[in-house]
Amino acid sequence: MPNWFFAPQTFWNEARRHKLISTSSPKVLYHYTSLEGFMGIINSRAVWMTEFAYLNDRKEVSHGLELLLETVHSILKSEQNTDVRDLLTTWSESLAETPNRVCITSFSTDADSLSQWRAYGPIAVGFPVRPLSLHVNQALLQQVEYNPETQSKLVQIYIHHLIAAYVADLQDGHLEQVPDLYQKSDRLLELAVFFKDPAFRTENEYRLAYIDNPDVLQAFDLPSPPKSFRVANGRIVPYVASTEVLPSEHRNFELEISEIVLGPESDNLLERGVREFLNAKGLANVEVRKSSVPFRS
Repeated sequence: MPNWFFAPQTFWNEARRHKLISTSSPKVLYHYTSLEGFMGIINSRAVWMTEFAYLNDRKEVSHGLELLLETVHSILKSEQNTDVRDLLTTWSESLAETPNRVCITSFSTDADSLSQWRAYGPIAVGFPVRPLSLHVNQALLQQVEYNPETQSKLVQIYIHHLIAAYVADLQDGHLEQVPDLYQKSDRLLELAVFFKDPAFRTENEYRLAYIDNPDVLQAFDLPSPPKSFRVANGRIVPYVASTEVLPSEHRNFELEISEIVLGPESDNLLERGVREFLNAKGLANVEVRKSSVPFRS
């Protein structure tokens, strides 16, 4: 197997070794949502991964792609290896184009955040981290990085790591069946999707990201996940359900839910309705609790 397949995990391990990202992860992540979103998650037993262009950050994904493009141009100025120069040139062109389909679900490490209640809705659904990552193993679950200096260091390590993997795969003849494997932009997107502007720092976001690469999927006779649609904020929003990301009869981890947190404006009737709904869906053991934020509108 080409090093391309293992490059991301190797990189994240290297980033942890350099203490550029956390070496530990939270046990539970929280997704703030509307009542309709909450019911959709429970009914489908899936999280809905929204196409990035419909998220609330106008520079979603493009912020990270711009950092990658700057680094690629910088390395290209001094690179002598012809094969590597060709790869960097291809990356430079692809980074300037519209990226692949990228679908994202956002989570917070904070179970009771006033800013999140105000921005996203009256319910936070808590998901245990490890079962969540197993549920969608073809998506990436990682903490968002907001610090520009750290982002720059991560980009440097990532680009040089991919170049080294590419050179090794060329020398070992691992790219004969898929000669343009590295030329695709999905590996670059896998870093870009976890960078955001520092203005969003208070969200303490983790995100689950799926990047569709039809060419690679076709090469291995795998289907692209179907596109679904929902209504949100007066718009028709495309998304992919987590259960549709490369499902397999040999591997099926159900979405686990650890708790439900109700926002500061919730009342006893909302709590009662949530409990009855969970009971009817076979989730009577899921804890339901109210926010401790003393907010009154």
